[in-house]
Amino acid sequence: MMRTATIGSLSILVVCLLHGAAAAGEFPFPADPTRLEKTISYPEMTDFLRSIEPSDMVEVSTVGESVRGRPLFLIRVADDRSEGKLRIFFFAQQHGDEPAGKDALLTLLRHILEKKVRIPDGLVLYLMPMVNPDGAEAGERRNAAGADLNRDHRVLSQPETRILHRVFRDIMPHLAVDCHEFSRDSRAYRERGWLEWPEIMLDCLNHPLCHPDLLLLGLTWVQRVSTTMDGSGFNFTRYVVGGVPPLEEMRHSTPELDDARNAFGAYGALTFIIETGFIRSLAGADLGRRVDATLTLLRRFILEPEEAREVIKVVETARRSPVPPFIPTNQFWASRGFRITPVKVIDRETGKVEIIRTANFMSDVVVKGAVSTPEGYVIAGTDNERFRDLFAAHGIPCTELERPQRLRVEPCVLERFEDEWDPVYARYGGRQIVRRQEAEWREFPPGSLVVAVDLVYGLRVAALLEPTQLYGLFSQNPFRGLVRETLPLPVYRLVGRPDASPPDS
Repeated sequence: MMRTATIGSLSILVVCLLHGAAAAGEFPFPADPTRLEKTISYPEMTDFLRSIEPSDMVEVSTVGESVRGRPLFLIRVADDRSEGKLRIFFFAQQHGDEPAGKDALLTLLRHILEKKVRIPDGLVLYLMPMVNPDGAEAGERRNAAGADLNRDHRVLSQPETRILHRVFRDIMPHLAVDCHEFSRDSRAYRERGWLEWPEIMLDCLNHPLCHPDLLLLGLTWVQRVSTTMDGSGFNFTRYVVGGVPPLEEMRHSTPELDDARNAFGAYGALTFIIETGFIRSLAGADLGRRVDATLTLLRRFILEPEEAREVIKVVETARRSPVPPFIPTNQFWASRGFRITPVKVIDRETGKVEIIRTANFMSDVVVKGAVSTPEGYVIAGTDNERFRDLFAAHGIPCTELERPQRLRVEPCVLERFEDEWDPVYARYGGRQIVRRQEAEWREFPPGSLVVAVDLVYGLRVAALLEPTQLYGLFSQNPFRGLVRETLPLPVYRLVGRPDASPPDS
C-alpha cells in the first residue's frame, strides 16, 4: 500500500510496513548478521522494503533521487504514531564502497519487524541506509558525479547531500550517527607487518564552535559505548586516524565543518561517526563480523527513558543558546603536554597484540585563531544567485536589499590559497588565508543579500559564511571561482545592526 505523507515541510511517497510477522523467506539476508556473506544490493534493499505488509508502526519514504535517479529511502520506526519526545537518526553509505553500515541498518530493521529489538516508548527512530546508491552499485567511494559526499556538507553541491540535510531539518533529530568503514591493512601497516587493532571506532562532534555541553556529552557516550563493545568481544576505541606509530602523527577525527558529523552538530544535535574496520586481503569474508560490530554499537544508541531525557535536555539547551561571542577560524590537533600514549597493533603473522608507545598522538583540539562574532554577513557580488541557492539548500533565510543601503562592514581579502599538504600541522590542502580589514561604511546595491547571525540560524550561518575560516567556503568549488585578486571577498562581515544609521556624508 502506498500513500503520500509529509515530514515537516517535505512531501514524500510512503510505503507502510508491517511491524511483526514477515515470513523469513521475504528477507534477502539472514537474521544473524555474522552469516552475511555478501553486501545487500540496492535492488535487494528496495525489494525488501517493498515486500512487507502495511502497518502504522514502520513506514518507508522516498525522499529524493541520486544523480542517476535512484530513489533514496527514509525509514521511520516508532512504538506508536505519536511524534515522540526523542528523535534519533542513523544513516549510512555516504561512501559507496563502505557497505557494513547499510547492512547493519537493514538488519536492525529486520530485528525490529521480528520484535527482536524493542523501540522504547516515546522514541522515534529514523534510518537512511544508503545515502549514495550510485556509488554503492558501482563499488566506488564517490557518487556518480565524482563527489565525496562526506566532504560536501558546506557547499551541498550534490543532490544526495542536499536531500540528507533537508531530511535532517525536517526531523531535527536529537541524536544522529553516521556509519563509515576504514581499512585495517593499509599499505603503511602492511609494510610494518601489522594490522590496525580496532575493529570498530566511534567519535563525536568536535568543532569548537559547537555547544560545549554537546562536546562533553559526546565524549561521555564514547566512554559508555566502550563498555558495551568490550563486553561484546569487539576491539573498540575512540576514532583514531593518521600515520603509523611511533614516528608518525596520530589523532582523532577532523575538527572541520565539511563532514556530516560536525555539520549536523551545528544544528545543535548530538552527533557521532562510526568507523568499522575491514581487511582488504579477506576480500569481504569479514563482512559478517563488521556488520555485527556496527549493529551492536548502533543498538546501544537506542536509548532508554533516563538516557533519552539526558540527551534531550542537553540538545534543547544547545538549540536555545546564542552564538558564542567569538568564532574559531583555525583549529588543529595537538598535545597540550608531552604524553606517551600506548597504541595497540596486531602482528599479521602471529595475530598477537603488540603495544607501541608513541609521543606523537595528538589528543587535543587547539584553537589557533578566532574572530569576534558579527551581527551577520552581507553578500554583494555579480553571482548572488549562487548564494541564494546555497542558502536554500541549507534552509537559511536571507534578506535581499530592495534599494541601495549603507552598512558598516568589515571587508576580507584573500591573500592566497594553500593547496598542498601541510607537513607541520598534518592538515590537508584547500586552506584559504584571508586578511580581515578595518570596519567601514559601504554602500551596497539592490539585490545584495543580508544574513543575520540570530538565535535560530546563527551557528549554521557563522559556520557556513565566516570568510576568515582556514577551511572556509571559498576554498571549495564553485565558490572559489568568485574570488578576484586584490578585491574583497563577496562575503562581508556585518559589524553594525542592519537598521543602524550611517554617519552624515
